[in-house]
Amino acid sequence: MPILSAYFGVSVTDILYENKDNSLKFITFPYSYSKAAFGNQCSEAEFNRAILSKMIGVKKKSLSSYDLLVSGLLKRPQISSETKLSKSIIEVLPKITDYTPIFLTGFGLFTNKVMGSSFSCNLAENEADDFDEDEELDYLANLCIFPQITPADLTKRSILDSDISKWIPPNGFDLDPKIPVVFTGDRFSQPTLHRELDYLVMLDIFKQPGIYDLYVDTKNALLLTQLVKEYDPNKNIDLDKYIQYLGVLVTTNSDIECLIKSDVETKQFFEVKENDVFVSPISEEVNTTISIKNNTLGNLEFKVRGGRLGCIFDTRIDKNSSVKNIRFVNESIRQFGENLSNI
Repeated sequence: MPILSAYFGVSVTDILYENKDNSLKFITFPYSYSKAAFGNQCSEAEFNRAILSKMIGVKKKSLSSYDLLVSGLLKRPQISSETKLSKSIIEVLPKITDYTPIFLTGFGLFTNKVMGSSFSCNLAENEADDFDEDEELDYLANLCIFPQITPADLTKRSILDSDISKWIPPNGFDLDPKIPVVFTGDRFSQPTLHRELDYLVMLDIFKQPGIYDLYVDTKNALLLTQLVKEYDPNKNIDLDKYIQYLGVLVTTNSDIECLIKSDVETKQFFEVKENDVFVSPISEEVNTTISIKNNTLGNLEFKVRGGRLGCIFDTRIDKNSSVKNIRFVNESIRQFGENLSNI
């Protein structure tokens, strides 16, 4: 039978289903089970079955016609249906080796080596003093009941994002520059009005100097396809079809001299001063080579292949909680926004 792979997150439900021609399709539903919101109407198992039945019913399919694979956040999800495979993400992420997953939800940050919670519904643990008005405390309380809420206000989003840095080790994660980094999880699957803030959160992950290829996964495809591979190791899935290449991050803590060359004989030379972030768009239509000179990274030359953002240079000394620096946030949003508007 064809496969249906589902992830029941904190704020979203994502599915992957297989067509008769073996192609894969994805659907995102921007809700998940909340006992406080739905507990008086149905159980988690009933809710999850109903959601999948509705999502696949749109395609005029029946849930019983699929081999069902499911995953939840910290525990295996409950569902009133027979499953072929059921795991939590902390069982699945360590199996991913071709990419380094950074799995981010509104309540936690996880990799294939580290996991931690960035937000608690206990407001005392969330530094309530940071909130000036009762309405903002009410917002956090509502978020605990309705975790699918997407902040429309930049201030609220920034306050929540500032907690994430507390769960990043002081020296950062042990990231291998040779392995592409994929940002995935509820945070990137949810609709948002301020995608630029996602990119700011990404920058705070990288504490150590290096050059990294960055991807974003807006379908939770990394997790869903890994479930499929574990169930059927013979499945050949090209993940690059389902995740988006953002570009290259060059991160260090001092000045960078940079020369960008293309095969159409165009050249651009510039310097990024210490404690700055600069975003340079890179065309996907030409072959591009970047040469850099830096006290920490040395003299390096590497090829790049465009991407949604291009090449990001981060020379900040302090890479903690960038969302608290208003000047930096405004300037970065402007740069990211300009690149996105040119796509």
